Amino acid sequence: MKSYDELLREEKYLSEGPWDQINTVGLGERLRKVAEAQNLSVAIAIFFKGQRIYQIGLPGTALLNDEWIMRKVHSVEMTKHSSLALRAKVTALGIQEEDFGFNAGYFAVCGGGYPLHRKGELVGIAITSGLPHEDDHNLIIEALTEFRKEMSW
Repeated sequence: MKSYDELLREEKYLSEGPWDQINTVGLGERLRKVAEAQNLSVAIAIFFKGQRIYQIGLPGTALLNDEWIMRKVHSVEMTKHSSLALRAKVTALGIQEEDFGFNAGYFAVCGGGYPLHRKGELVGIAITSGLPHEDDHNLIIEALTEFRKEMSW
């Protein structure tokens, strides 16, 4: 797993953009295409300013993925960073989530939640659920990298 500092450096570059409702939906569609091309069983959700504006559950996903989606959203909202960065921080400190006072049913301290910033402000969140947590994170990174190239950001 990447270190907390590595994840933050990656976020600084990838998460910043002129995000609005239209292009965040476009990111959701890019995530869907990447997941389908790899035949992945994953749920994808995109939030913009707190509103869920895109969601799809590909074959093999279930209601449990929706619960994980919301847990990952809460983690990103709380930290303004990826849920994998939160996992890296907890791991680096050598503690368990409970030591932070996290409600395990409310937060997810694992990969799959990613912030979208505009001018330094958290305006959106991309979520994947259904893969091993680092794979959830890497799916977002892959799709976001492709999307940014397509948009010339």
